[in-house]
Amino acid sequence: MDFNSSFFENIIGIMIGSFISVITTIVVQLMNFKQEKKDFEIRKNEFYDELLSKISIDTTTSIKGKSEQDFYIELSNKWLEKKSLLLCFETRAALYCPKKIISKMHELYDIAKLAYINIIIPNLDEKADSSYLQDYANCLNSLIELIEKEIIKKNE
Repeated sequence: MDFNSSFFENIIGIMIGSFISVITTIVVQLMNFKQEKKDFEIRKNEFYDELLSKISIDTTTSIKGKSEQDFYIELSNKWLEKKSLLLCFETRAALYCPKKIISKMHELYDIAKLAYINIIIPNLDEKADSSYLQDYANCLNSLIELIEKEIIKKNE
């Protein structure tokens, strides 16, 4: 009788210990998941802040005091910088953003790429830069609206 009772006590002890271990594991995993979700939201908001702070277009390029060639070099460098930034952000956006925002970022990238190409190819179209600036501004505004909607949706 003594052997059977200690055997059953050991089995019951093992079962209770296993049950406590499973419950503890579930609770820890749940806490880790909640923390990861919070960290992801923080990284996502930081990404949006960085994105919006760096993709605005500088329209202050002036030809005053510069040769035409220097003006076009400065202008092409600005578009090249935007094109490069947008490509980097578009790659990172795959981690944080819905497809609509990624698509809009790709549109911005295409505008910057075309503006850059238009400037480095001489005499292609002298009025095109202002049209690209307007297209870029319009696309940027719609991207900002999409990001605002995404942030509002996440805060609800």
